[in-house]
Amino acid sequence: MSAQYRNNFQFVDMKQQNRFIMSIQSYYEAGEQSYLIKTTDIPSIENNPVAVDTINSEFKIKGKSRWQDISVTFYDPYESLTARKSGAAVAHSWLNDDHHNSRTDTDEYMSTYKKKITLYYVPPQGDINGLTGAYWELNGAFFANINWGSFDVSSDDLVAVEATISYDWAEFFAS
Repeated sequence: MSAQYRNNFQFVDMKQQNRFIMSIQSYYEAGEQSYLIKTTDIPSIENNPVAVDTINSEFKIKGKSRWQDISVTFYDPYESLTARKSGAAVAHSWLNDDHHNSRTDTDEYMSTYKKKITLYYVPPQGDINGLTGAYWELNGAFFANINWGSFDVSSDDLVAVEATISYDWAEFFAS
């Protein structure tokens, strides 16, 4: 191995799956740890190819872009639902307050129930105060479905809330 190669080598810090923070508008502020969110998908998009036929062949153009729903798993700890810090408490509050108010049997307007979700990559040094690195913003997010989990006397697994979140579009930011 040449000395020149060794001198030009640079270490690269890789993003890790377990280093993320999810911020949900009105529930978590930037930098607050949403530590009771177990898993979440990173946004993905599908560009629908449309075939354009010609006399003896075809070519493709991009059709509509469709942002794919994300799956989120929240832990469901013992705590007051008014605390609004755990993932499950946020899911309960978001559903009850904004999606469907069980007390009045009404749904809210789109401007109320749609939220902005921010997914922050936490850097290796773990600095979560003033997160300015890479992050995703999911705009117009709402619950497509929620599964509150199950009970099983033969299991020692934790109870988890599984949700599918739909959103209008996402943006990626990197500083």
